[in-house]
Amino acid sequence: MSGWLSPAEYAGEWRRLGDGDPYYRPEFLAASALAEDAEPAVFSHDGVLYPFLVRPLSDGRCDLTSAYGFAGPSAAGDWRAAFRAACSERGVVSEFIRFHPVRQNQRFAGDDVALTRIQEVIVLDLDGDDDELVRRMVPQARNKLRKAIRRGVRVSAVRDLERFWGLYTDAMRGLGAAGGYLFPLAYFEALDALGDGLLMLDAGSAAALFLCGAGAMHYFLSASTEEGRRSAATNLVIYEAMRIARDSGLAVLNLGGGLREGDALHDFKRSFGPGRAPYYVGSAIHDQDAYRRLSERAGADPGEAYFPAYRRPAAVAADG
Repeated sequence: MSGWLSPAEYAGEWRRLGDGDPYYRPEFLAASALAEDAEPAVFSHDGVLYPFLVRPLSDGRCDLTSAYGFAGPSAAGDWRAAFRAACSERGVVSEFIRFHPVRQNQRFAGDDVALTRIQEVIVLDLDGDDDELVRRMVPQARNKLRKAIRRGVRVSAVRDLERFWGLYTDAMRGLGAAGGYLFPLAYFEALDALGDGLLMLDAGSAAALFLCGAGAMHYFLSASTEEGRRSAATNLVIYEAMRIARDSGLAVLNLGGGLREGDALHDFKRSFGPGRAPYYVGSAIHDQDAYRRLSERAGADPGEAYFPAYRRPAAVAADG
């Protein structure tokens, strides 16, 4: 099947071409649409699957963005020209892509996509016994792991997504996180459809969601209380995830990066061991005139770095 697919059509195409990667699963895309004012869609052509969210704009137009996490084309193929033609037919103004650091699929982006390297993310090799996994950590991380064990922290695999939603929401609000990092309960309930592609580890004062499939586990969302930070509970959660992933036959644990390279979150993740992969985002403008008009209407410079410029938070506020 080739072309712009509905969610139902994608489910069938996924059964034919999918490789188990959680970020490409129809259930993940459906859940992600609940976190934004968007509709899930997929383009399929020449053996390539490309999932994204479609967001409405004025004048019946729309723009495209990857779901929260990673996406981009699933494989190499001659797909981009057909995709651009479909975008023209559907009034697509712009496209933003979060590429997949384990697949390194920025290599498959079209020549019309501007690539930006954001940072190196941490992708841990899980080949080794428990002692080896600990040995690869920096001394501070090993000490925190031992601290959590001494304090009696216990980690369990559970499936209480409503509890995680509450813990995560409280943590994000405590950090003053932007609204884009807050998700409705319905989003977490929809993630449950991933089945064994979703793992929740709970240490009481800290918990995390991991996505699993296609040879990798991904550290997706996490939350911790003040007590969790004091007891280093998240260190133990991640260590247990490493062990579970390894024992499940997965080769790597992708911890991701920070809000920016070298910040505290990035340094925390780097403390768990070697293994790095570049993370890229991509942008493409499909209708230059419409992009300029929307940006100017929002009080934004069409040439600024934020993409798309007309969705910059201050610009959106200026537009009312």
